Amino acid sequence: MSALYTEAELRQDRAEAEALMLDTGKALRPTGTTTYDPAADGGNGADVQVTVDLFTSRCKVQTRNVQARQSEVGGRTSTSVTTELHLPADSAPLLVGDLFEFTTVHPLSLSRVGQRVRVLGPVAGTLKTAARYEVEEIVA
Repeated sequence: MSALYTEAELRQDRAEAEALMLDTGKALRPTGTTTYDPAADGGNGADVQVTVDLFTSRCKVQTRNVQARQSEVGGRTSTSVTTELHLPADSAPLLVGDLFEFTTVHPLSLSRVGQRVRVLGPVAGTLKTAARYEVEEIVA
């Protein structure tokens, strides 16, 4: 019996998916501590989350089920939008709560340098062409 989908075909599909990953960023893991950064909050200074760098990678953001969600956070209303972050299939796995920061964006990308998204969870599946994560960006 011959395979309906071969490893060679999957490798080719993954290479094609990576060719569409036009942005670059770095994966970060929060340490659970904060530090004061005088340059944060537009130069007003603020406590910021301390992170450690995990790896740098090509990436792509893809929108799915766009629906802004509002929630109460620390006495204020926060609005978030859920999207999907695509990384090469052989990337080290990310954990819920990890961050991804865009460091280089393609001229046709709508992502921004410095934009950060938080990992909500992996998007599992068989024969995936990319490692995919549901992520959110706090937009207001």
